[in-house]
Amino acid sequence: ANNILLRQAAPRAAGIVANITAMIDNEMNQDSSAARKELLGAMADVRGSMAMALASIRAYLLSGDDRFRAEYDSHWATNDKRFADLGRMAGLFTADQARAFAELKKLRDEFAPLPPKMIEIRGSDQWNMAIHQLVTEAAPRADRLLTILRGEKQADGSRRGGMADSQRTLLTTDANSALNSASTMLTTVWVLLAVGLFMAAVIVFFSARSIVDPIAALTGVMGRLAGGEKTVAIPSTEKSDEVGDMARAVLVFKENMIRNDELTEIQAAEQQAKVVRAEQVSSIIASFDSQVAGVLQSVGSAAEELERTAQAMSATAEQASHQASAVSVASNQASANVQTVATAAEELSASISEIGRQVNQSTRIARDAVEEAEHTNRTVQGLAEAAQKIGAVVNLINNIAGQTNLLALNATIEAARAGEAGKGFAVVAQEVKNLANQTSKATEEISAQILSVQQETEGAVGAIQKILQIIGELSDISTSIAAAVEEQGVSTQEIARNVQQAAQGTQQVNENIGGVTDAASQTGAAANQVLSSSGELGQQADVLRGHVDAFLRDVRAA
Repeated sequence: ANNILLRQAAPRAAGIVANITAMIDNEMNQDSSAARKELLGAMADVRGSMAMALASIRAYLLSGDDRFRAEYDSHWATNDKRFADLGRMAGLFTADQARAFAELKKLRDEFAPLPPKMIEIRGSDQWNMAIHQLVTEAAPRADRLLTILRGEKQADGSRRGGMADSQRTLLTTDANSALNSASTMLTTVWVLLAVGLFMAAVIVFFSARSIVDPIAALTGVMGRLAGGEKTVAIPSTEKSDEVGDMARAVLVFKENMIRNDELTEIQAAEQQAKVVRAEQVSSIIASFDSQVAGVLQSVGSAAEELERTAQAMSATAEQASHQASAVSVASNQASANVQTVATAAEELSASISEIGRQVNQSTRIARDAVEEAEHTNRTVQGLAEAAQKIGAVVNLINNIAGQTNLLALNATIEAARAGEAGKGFAVVAQEVKNLANQTSKATEEISAQILSVQQETEGAVGAIQKILQIIGELSDISTSIAAAVEEQGVSTQEIARNVQQAAQGTQQVNENIGGVTDAASQTGAAANQVLSSSGELGQQADVLRGHVDAFLRDVRAA
């Protein structure tokens, strides 16, 4: 019976699986439709039922248990039904699938009579009973190992509560908390896979050892960790055996959970600080715009008043020049008054020059603010580029998860080929496949979060561009004010020169003393008005400088 299995049945079963796998691989390249999905399902059922039927034959040859013979009959009946479905859907086959199906049918026809022959031989009295030791010792130990890995068998045939379920729960929790630790998560997955494979090999080799109690304690700790209790102590970390390796791996998961919580809190605080800073900058800019507009309006009004006063002074001085010929005694006094006005005009010219210097200073500071805003813009652009790079890393992780899934599929096929001896490896392969699917889902969620970060970064870039535009407009306004103040300085100097000439002309005054007195009074009033206007202009310039300084301090503080 073993010769039939090894030399005839197993090679043909391998050929059947290889051909149906080739058909499935070819189907992956076809356009999706309801009919092709049904075709793909039939192919998968044929391959799966074939592997399970061969595994049942192997189990029956080892144990002689009629339960495995019944399982074979059930799997082969499923295989017959799904193979017939494939035959009815042969019109959907591609050329490559048709060739593979023909070879599959030939091998299946050769395989079909072999299992009944092996079952008949195994049921006879000629069977070698030396395998009894394998059935009574090795099989129970393998079942115990399966109980440790998958848990106690339930009434419905499923297993729950084993080390695999605990590891799955722990991995799910850790994957959900690994939003900003993608690289760490990938390393942890590989470490877990390596530890799991190493543990499986060592447990099989030392199956006689008692590890139930340490694993039960470690399972309880894993459950508490899954419930969010991060202060729980990890037992058995000091051991140098496999249980110690598992405990240290669980300790790594615990530390990663704590570290991920801390990173999440730090990120939330940084995000809140950015929002507050943006609100402060917007409020400061709005206040600055309102205050500077009012100050600039006052400066313009003062400048117009100064111009009208200067014109009045010029007309009065001209009138005094015509009337000064009527008075000779009062001309000296008028000359002294005009000299006083000239001195005041020179002081006014100096004050306007100072105002011009301060406005130029404010213009330079506005340019510095533009440079700082541009630097902030480059920083945010760097953040956007970093988010793009993180997205590339997530794509790489997703590709690795897909490759891991493919490897798990191949491992399942190989486990099916190995029969009863490969059942434990099939369980591990299935868990690896589930883990790869969970990793793929986690990377999809990470990609969505990174896309949200990129969109928020683009919004921040737009806001900074608007701030740059507003500061540039303020710089242009300050430049215009500087030019206007410079023109006022030139006009004031011209007034001082004209008043000096009027002082020289008063030496010729010899008649119309009344007219000279009136003209001198008007000149004094005009001079007072000029002084008042220039004082107001200086105060408004100081207010402007104060607002600019306060704006820059607030921007730096924000």
